[in-house]
Amino acid sequence: MSNTSHILRLYTPTGEFIQDLDAWKSIDVTLTENDIAPLTITLSPQYTDQIFSRDCRVLYERAPAAGEYYLPARIVGDTMWLLGSKERVVEEDGSSSIVLICDHPNKILASRVVAYNEGTAQADKSDLASTVINEIVNQNLSAGATDATRRISTSHFVLDTAPNPAIGATVAKSFSYQNVLSAIQEICQSSAQQDYYMGFEVWCPTPPGPFRFRQYGRQRGTNRGFASDQPFILYSLSQQYGGFMASSVREDWSNVVSFVYAGGPGKVDERSVQSVSDPTLMAQSPFGRVEAFLSAQSGDATALNSEAYKMLRAARPQRDFNADFANQTQYIYDVHYTWGDIIGVNFAAPIITYGALSGWVTYKFDVRLNPVHITAQRFYDQDGYIIDEQEKVEISLRSISSTA
Repeated sequence: MSNTSHILRLYTPTGEFIQDLDAWKSIDVTLTENDIAPLTITLSPQYTDQIFSRDCRVLYERAPAAGEYYLPARIVGDTMWLLGSKERVVEEDGSSSIVLICDHPNKILASRVVAYNEGTAQADKSDLASTVINEIVNQNLSAGATDATRRISTSHFVLDTAPNPAIGATVAKSFSYQNVLSAIQEICQSSAQQDYYMGFEVWCPTPPGPFRFRQYGRQRGTNRGFASDQPFILYSLSQQYGGFMASSVREDWSNVVSFVYAGGPGKVDERSVQSVSDPTLMAQSPFGRVEAFLSAQSGDATALNSEAYKMLRAARPQRDFNADFANQTQYIYDVHYTWGDIIGVNFAAPIITYGALSGWVTYKFDVRLNPVHITAQRFYDQDGYIIDEQEKVEISLRSISSTA
């Protein structure tokens, strides 16, 4: 049997409790920052269709075990999920089930566009990333929307106060009639490419309360990296210390760009062009100057520089780190670390010369735990009794440093 307890609860779209969903067969969920992730639940067919409706809230709690006892249950993703579809399935052997596909509540952001004309203060913005994001959400889903019918009641959606002081890199963009979720994702990507990681989420920290929109900088969870006050270090070659089954480090210079021209709308002399460069990359090789051109929507110099710098940062040398973290047993997910944390990694690879060890290549990384994929499955006998329950947690570790 699994050493983790899984609990599912169903609520109405407005948050009133309906019932527990105890008769589940399988659970599959992906936790991904800054995106809409799925939660798929397969149930035994004993539930009536009447309890399920559009945007029903589903709460998924997971309680890991320590020895013979379960630890306090933790809400997976710190939120409730919104029911997007329900399907009744009958197999050839006569077995039947109900499949629920739920969406992360970030999909609420995808329900709006930036419904303002180009050139307006609501559609064209230049400021620190968190300030721009907060204004976009406020002006399209909350009290700042000029059309009152677009505002979601504070009983169901709350815009948390913008971070103070504001966080993120400076961005300058036009978002007229762009999808709100897409616009926010682009802002976070632009900030990250300027070395300031940004995150956001619609969450529900106190179910069944209202959904809340919040932002965070640097990391979603706890910083347990090398420079933190509470480092949590994993070793690539030491399985007994919570290391990896397999790991790799890849350096990639194939898509480097070191000089970017950014041009606004228009032709010839009417077109404003700005350029940015990376002198260090250009000096690394006789062929180090690699140019690219970016066509931008805005002719504003600040906006052009921002877009050019974004491309330059995206085209830096890449360091990719991969590791199999699923099978280690000493450290427990949601106890010693969790989704969105930063942890340290000591990577070591042998140098083999003529069949003998002649040295080591070593790296130290801080990595971000994102995304996380959790699956749970129950097995029943012919009389409907549970005979086994299994769980698997798959974690991707993404290197914080993308430059070699």
